[in-house]
Amino acid sequence: MFLLFYPLRVIGIVAVSYAVCVALMYELIRRYWPDHPTNLKGLALGGGTVLSLALLVFAYWGWRKIWEVCPKLNEWLFPDLNGRWDMTIHYRKPGGVGEISATAVIKQNWLTMSMEVLAQDSDSQTLAIVPKKDSESGRAQLFYFYRVVPKKTSDGKSEPYEGAASLRFFAEGTKQLSGNYYTSVATDGHFKLVRQ
Repeated sequence: MFLLFYPLRVIGIVAVSYAVCVALMYELIRRYWPDHPTNLKGLALGGGTVLSLALLVFAYWGWRKIWEVCPKLNEWLFPDLNGRWDMTIHYRKPGGVGEISATAVIKQNWLTMSMEVLAQDSDSQTLAIVPKKDSESGRAQLFYFYRVVPKKTSDGKSEPYEGAASLRFFAEGTKQLSGNYYTSVATDGHFKLVRQ
């Protein structure tokens, strides 16, 4: 989700804000406690350590607590998609069409995101996910690139292949992700995921 914001701008804002806070604290200490032996380097390094730990806690755990307290952030910024999803895969391939049920597990923190899909005949692993907000509708989207690894069953002929999907998040009613996908083995179809 960090990529939704301009990363260099965010890093710059945090760095400049921190430098201003250290300078203000140093000036306040110097002005109101002139006899206090304040070490500017120690103040900056100690504060930097605390800031680094706070940002680490926020990136991996804290943001979800903030989203729970203020659920509007799911709309304003990006939804918390963590968890298990019931998935229906509608497919088209040269031999015909069909439907498969699967389970998707989405793991998301402030810095990374992955979606693993567990189906009867195959599993998939994330190659890359790019979260995005649609500029016109404001709806959350995922551009999902993955590798499917077929389970070696009786035919034993299937080899791993790659795919790409564009999924849109629908928050009204039943929370779901859905969108079309395409694969490197000339199949395509539609994914529909409903949160368990």
